[in-house]
Amino acid sequence: MNDIDGMHGSRYDGLESEVTASMSMAQRVVGSQKEWITTGEAANLLHVGSINTVKRWAREGKLHYRQPGGEHGRMQIERASVEKLLHSTDSELLSIQRSERALDEIDGLGRNMTQEEMDALEAGRKGKLPWQKST
Repeated sequence: MNDIDGMHGSRYDGLESEVTASMSMAQRVVGSQKEWITTGEAANLLHVGSINTVKRWAREGKLHYRQPGGEHGRMQIERASVEKLLHSTDSELLSIQRSERALDEIDGLGRNMTQEEMDALEAGRKGKLPWQKST
């Protein structure tokens, strides 16, 4: 017998089971609630550069969405549907992700070139740009 039972007797009999039942129900409610994210967050998670692509996929049914403000409200995407698509073999998603990676690689080219390397590259070009004087 614990201190509470000793002090208050049967007043707390059954309270533990009521608390456990209430907590169990609260966990089911919280666990069943969906998590909604912005189209920008969905685009980042999916590694696509355009929120318009995310919106199109939502309208096509690839992603679950809602618009709390009606037709003109901001679109919110269900995180679970993003994760499901992310782990799928959707050919369009995979193609866009490959393109994004290629663009990232291209974007990084030349960023670490020294002035000498850029001069050497320029010297190897055929012809001159129109605004440069010929020598």
